[in-house]
Amino acid sequence: MIHPGKHYVHQLKLITKLIGALGDSSLRFFRKDNARKYVKQLPQYPRQLFSIRFPNTFAAAVDLLERMLVFDPIERITVNEVLFHPYLAPLHDINEEPICLHPFSFDFQ
Repeated sequence: MIHPGKHYVHQLKLITKLIGALGDSSLRFFRKDNARKYVKQLPQYPRQLFSIRFPNTFAAAVDLLERMLVFDPIERITVNEVLFHPYLAPLHDINEEPICLHPFSFDFQ
């Protein structure tokens, strides 16, 4: 398990230790000021090199992890991009992957 947090606060600390502290531009997706303030006050860790953190892992898998483990959903890899990512190419079958015709929203935090 990448992030075996004991509770949500511990979980956030583990995540920021791996992906690094959030800059002001990465905090824009938080709708609630309290959430933004809380995340901003977390310890300021530098982003770890995934290739070092996960040695003996396929380069394509490391690339996919780096692109998926991003706080800001705008900067994160999309589902369609994941489906076409080289790491998942052997599993990809366009004929068995339905497409959602109407976007849905996660309007809650």
